[in-house]
Amino acid sequence: MLPPVVAALKSLRGSSALVDMGRHVFLTRHGHPFNDNKPLNRAWTNALKKAGITHRRLYELRHSFASNMLVAGLPVAFISKMIGHANPATTYSYYAADVEAMRPQYALKMAEAVTGN
Repeated sequence: MLPPVVAALKSLRGSSALVDMGRHVFLTRHGHPFNDNKPLNRAWTNALKKAGITHRRLYELRHSFASNMLVAGLPVAFISKMIGHANPATTYSYYAADVEAMRPQYALKMAEAVTGN
């Protein structure tokens, strides 16, 4: 997790909805792990509607996150760790098209490095 996420979760310590970050972060009111995606999916769908955005699966945020990190120039190994892939090769296999789409930007950066402009 990114440091701001860890800090936000730590600030919730003591809340009845939060417990043992090593195992489960959020619990139901009965103290069981929160596994029901229905409320989250409902909130996601409502947010998309209010924003006027075509429906997409919540899981697609993961792809957007990884793609945006690639565009920002972060290393594939770091991105792989952030999204939970055990091997950067797996990440590259899923996002190779995004990396290839960035080739023109890489060429410009290389030209800048060589010419000093």
